Amino acid sequence: MEYPINFHQTYSLETEAIAHLMQLASINNEYLTKEEISALTTIPTGKNSGKVIPNILYAQAMRLISIDKDGTKYSLSLTNLGEIVIKEDPYLTEELTLWICHYKLTSKSSPAVLWSTIFTELGINNSRTLHMDYIEKLLNRKLQLKKEISSIRNQKKGKKSPLTPFKTSYIAEKAFGPLNIMNDTGAELEFVAHKISRSFKYLYAYLLLSEWEEVLPSRTDITFEDLIKLLGYGYPFVWDESNVREILDILQEEGLIVLNMQLFPITIIKQVSSSSVLNKIYSFLI
Repeated sequence: MEYPINFHQTYSLETEAIAHLMQLASINNEYLTKEEISALTTIPTGKNSGKVIPNILYAQAMRLISIDKDGTKYSLSLTNLGEIVIKEDPYLTEELTLWICHYKLTSKSSPAVLWSTIFTELGINNSRTLHMDYIEKLLNRKLQLKKEISSIRNQKKGKKSPLTPFKTSYIAEKAFGPLNIMNDTGAELEFVAHKISRSFKYLYAYLLLSEWEEVLPSRTDITFEDLIKLLGYGYPFVWDESNVREILDILQEEGLIVLNMQLFPITIIKQVSSSSVLNKIYSFLI
């Protein structure tokens, strides 16, 4: 499943809106129109546009909710991940929660292809400062967006580039701004790697195992090359291969994986499922 490039309808994500939708999904799975959802959540919507549908899609891409649609009506339900998040951090204020939302939104398997492409396919884990012209050129080639992505600096027709909501999502305090993972200088985007924290070790494990089970469900072992190229593990954190190796060592210490160093490339053997570590991802927060 892939979203249309402009699924966000020019709106950047808002964590408060995501939290409201999750709270609704936890108590009401009825089929509702966007106007009814707006009335129940206070998320504004209009006849032709508004923030309800974009934030529903953001929340789905983050794997926090599942959607069932009947015509113009939506039934929202929490995923297993969503149930843990709303139990531990119902207002989405913890840094760990923001990292979960960001990682899932930008992972290689995310339906939000613009977000995913920028974080997993433009090489920001190695070259952490990218010029806007370079980003647009690669996106044009990768996503064939010549008609949709115009220069960020050329807004004469009053049309917002699809990149505008992306950038706002990483600058605004009501979104991912607190993560400080990206700076917008106007001409360039500067990406900052997430600093590894052992208190997040079960989160790192969950993100690895859940992506593994989604992309390679029949495999109990994968190579380091599979981990990087097929799963894109660590790319949303702007990690290079040395960062990923450090995490693998931490996860092996916890008995969650086994590294077979005798093979080349290195083979990673799964010892537990993602569901077995899901309940632990908040366990080291104060």
